Amino acid sequence: MSTVKDANEVLAAQKLNIKLPHPEHWEIKEMEILEKKDYPDSVHVLLGLKMINDEGKEISDLYYSESKVEREPKFKMMSTNLRKKNLPLRDKMAFDAISDAQEYIEFAIKSLIEENGYTIEETSQDYILATKNERDFYICIVPIYGDECMKKLDLLISYREQYGDSKDYGILSVAFQKSLGVSRLDQDQWMSNNIEKFSTNHVGLYAVDNLDPNSIYPLTIYPKDKDLRKYFIKKSTQWTLLKTRDTAYRPGSKDTDIK
Repeated sequence: MSTVKDANEVLAAQKLNIKLPHPEHWEIKEMEILEKKDYPDSVHVLLGLKMINDEGKEISDLYYSESKVEREPKFKMMSTNLRKKNLPLRDKMAFDAISDAQEYIEFAIKSLIEENGYTIEETSQDYILATKNERDFYICIVPIYGDECMKKLDLLISYREQYGDSKDYGILSVAFQKSLGVSRLDQDQWMSNNIEKFSTNHVGLYAVDNLDPNSIYPLTIYPKDKDLRKYFIKKSTQWTLLKTRDTAYRPGSKDTDIK
């Protein structure tokens, strides 16, 4: 769960002079933009906050801020200097259907691995098989966490039992799955329950940014290829910021656009 400190860092990264007046270590359960008014050189925001204090109790608060802001055409993404060629951004966090998310993830991962020297050998219903320097990478796409994700994990574990560490294995999902029926709370709980199985069996779990197909985040292990490994090591340091950015969007809206 994100903290007040995380939220303040993300707000500062967006060049908003907003600092929440609460202890930095308090956890933020929910941060909702209740009202937002844009002006040429400032933004006025009313935030609804739900936090967990030192005693483990939920605290609700309203916070109003008038902040000077430097305007940019879009939310500045974090992948600009990590990719040779940046893919176009989406204009909303939500997906209308599982199939849309499936296509988006496939588009994102194929672009990344081909840019790093891989050749797509096979695309099937079960996996994508990519090869670089005679080393294979088995990639499964499962947009949301749940039973299907565990089935794909078991499939990749069976491949690893057969081929060992001579190949890489990974599962990709979208980073935030609320529009597809999986809440942040359920996502976090699923991760807590299953992340060890991924790590102990050397299967990577990766999250694709809902807005930015250039940004894919490693949640367990990295592939052995040095170029992909370098990319994922850099992206891993930005995962906390991405989670806090998600919290800053109005929960419950299926059409939350970049502002």
